[in-house]
Amino acid sequence: MWSPNKAWSNPAPAVEQIPVADVDRAWDVVVIGAGPSGSIAAGLLGRSGARTLLLEMDRFPREKCCGDGLTPDTVKFLQAIDAWPALQPHVFRHDTLKLRGAYGAELDAVMPVHSCRRAVTDAALAGWAVDGGARFVQGKAAGVTRLQDRRYRIDLFDRDEPLVARYVVLAGGCRTNLAIEYGLQEYRPSAMVALRGYVRTDRTIPFYISLIDAVQPGYGWVFPLGNGLHNIGVGFALNGRKTPGMSLRQAFGAFTSEDTIARSVTQNGEMVGARGTSWIRAGMPLSLEKANGGLLAVGEAIAATTRIDGEGVGRAVLSGRVAAEILTEALRVGNPDPALRYRKALASAMEPSYRIWHGLSYVMEHSRLVDRLIRLYKGVGLPKLIRYLYRGM
Repeated sequence: MWSPNKAWSNPAPAVEQIPVADVDRAWDVVVIGAGPSGSIAAGLLGRSGARTLLLEMDRFPREKCCGDGLTPDTVKFLQAIDAWPALQPHVFRHDTLKLRGAYGAELDAVMPVHSCRRAVTDAALAGWAVDGGARFVQGKAAGVTRLQDRRYRIDLFDRDEPLVARYVVLAGGCRTNLAIEYGLQEYRPSAMVALRGYVRTDRTIPFYISLIDAVQPGYGWVFPLGNGLHNIGVGFALNGRKTPGMSLRQAFGAFTSEDTIARSVTQNGEMVGARGTSWIRAGMPLSLEKANGGLLAVGEAIAATTRIDGEGVGRAVLSGRVAAEILTEALRVGNPDPALRYRKALASAMEPSYRIWHGLSYVMEHSRLVDRLIRLYKGVGLPKLIRYLYRGM
């Protein structure tokens, strides 16, 4: 069986993860899901003194389909909460992002861009949560029920006795049904799909995003990860006005055969590990409730990934931080229903940028217009816009 750490020059750091059967029953907060949003929420809550349990169904390190890119605002979010030192040793940095339009227009935006394999990112941030006082356990939640005393009972598949918590954070990403049951996640097809693979080559490749016609209405990417390893993949938005006329595998084949940089990487390199696919909730619809009583959803559970670029780590980190701040205050004052305060804080922190991304998504559906804009404004305007979008909030 293929291991996420096999053949990697940058393996995921070890993090202590204990069976859920071996932990106490009662907690201040139980965080379900140990992706970036869950680990950040658990780490901040643990550092505030809250008895926090971080519950993850998979054994770490575990693989997740992701582009592995870390935008400048992601780095700023992590620096602001002192989590960046836990991840920085594993990160590869480059100073230019290269963009190619559908009809040959190219743009080199000078900006710091970083990358790190998602298995490494998740393990490092879970370790940061543990260092802050959270207990990291392996177990799968079967259901969440609010009790008469306004606490929550968390039933588990791998433990007879349920857990009890004053608050619950749902950070299970796209695959959780718990958020749907409480009306915090819409039951609808995902907004985006993606396929990625890893290739090792001795060629020097920039951080690269391609909008070539062969993968429209999607895009392709090649992100260097250091030591010759690259993440290469394609993605589609499913809720735009254009419908993909091919499968992800067909799009990946077209990208690696018709895009010059992608072809160079695959023809002169060696594929490492297995390809992965993922369904992605994106765009953070304003209609989502995002919280109910003392139950708060974060990250991809509230479709925090941005449309167009599929960036989700930074938004997951930000939503996890907002949830932790609201619950820290709720624990201090004894507020059993912080949902309204969370929704308002989340809207203030995140919705302005989503409105911009939502508008740009319609522009991106017109590939000839995008090419023309790249040619007209690549000297000044577009690099400034890209840096603005990733400046941090």
